[in-house]
Amino acid sequence: DKASAALDADEPARAIELAEKVIAGRSSDAARSRAMTIVVWAELMRGDAGAAERGLVEIRKREEPDRALTGNVALAAGRLSEARMVLENAYHDGDRRKEVFGPLIQVLLRQDAHARAAEVALERFESLSSDDARQVAELASEGGAHVAAARLYERVATRERSRGDILSAVRAYSKAGERDRAVDALKKAFVSGVVTEADVRSDSELGELMGDSVSEGT
Repeated sequence: DKASAALDADEPARAIELAEKVIAGRSSDAARSRAMTIVVWAELMRGDAGAAERGLVEIRKREEPDRALTGNVALAAGRLSEARMVLENAYHDGDRRKEVFGPLIQVLLRQDAHARAAEVALERFESLSSDDARQVAELASEGGAHVAAARLYERVATRERSRGDILSAVRAYSKAGERDRAVDALKKAFVSGVVTEADVRSDSELGELMGDSVSEGT
């Protein structure tokens, strides 16, 4: 329990020290398995992919390791296809832990599966910080998944009541050729008071896009 608490407190060296005492002592099989798992997570936390890999091999000698752990080790080792397969399977089976969906989003972005990454982020939006969701949206838009990015920006804008995010959503819809959705997003922002007509009029790109629809929406 102390080793797990140290891990939660971002103290990987302390977590390893405590867990190794359990492994070396007269512990039950369940306690040893838990301690070995903590060690691997701690090695990942301090960036030692090789040590994490070796620890995972030791766990496999005793039992099938947690898929979240397996996927994270594969990601740390740069085996993106393996990491994606393991994490996608875990997510598909209903595992909604951050240790599953977080690295899954990372893998998807690195494999240029931008629309899928944004989809997972939308599904787990309540568990994401606004900054993380915003970053996924930005990368998704850069990767050409403009509609998925726009939907994610809209969620952030609703949570934060942020003008910048709703305008990013409008631009993303525009890039996707979804003018009606862009206008609709802006109208909703007008109604909620997040965006004013002046905000759009001062932006030549948005002003040209909206045209007379801006006045209609106010």
